[in-house]
Amino acid sequence: MVHQGPIKGQMQWNPIALHAIALLAVYAAGALAPFLSDPQLDAVVQHNLSQLQGGKLKPDNARSYVQGVGMLSRAVGYRFGRHFQAAVPLVIKYAQQAAEGDDELREFALQVTMSLPCHIV
Repeated sequence: MVHQGPIKGQMQWNPIALHAIALLAVYAAGALAPFLSDPQLDAVVQHNLSQLQGGKLKPDNARSYVQGVGMLSRAVGYRFGRHFQAAVPLVIKYAQQAAEGDDELREFALQVTMSLPCHIV
């Protein structure tokens, strides 16, 4: 969910500030998700999952997208159920591929997998 627009080329960003911005974007998406129509929600979830499927993400971006999937699943509840089969393998893949010492990504992945099954009806 980190934006790579023209501003990044003009300014030198502090990595801590980028992490904070990405975290705020994840929380904002989670806060807005319950108000999205089903097609809009599907588009947002598909965007997150397609970024994770690409597989060429930096660890910081991977954490943001995994956390975004978790935030969306918690925010919309049962409406996330139709994305369950695509989301779980991706989240588990990123948890297994996390670099040594990248406990934050593993923790996010674990939180996502813990929140997903309760939405299957």
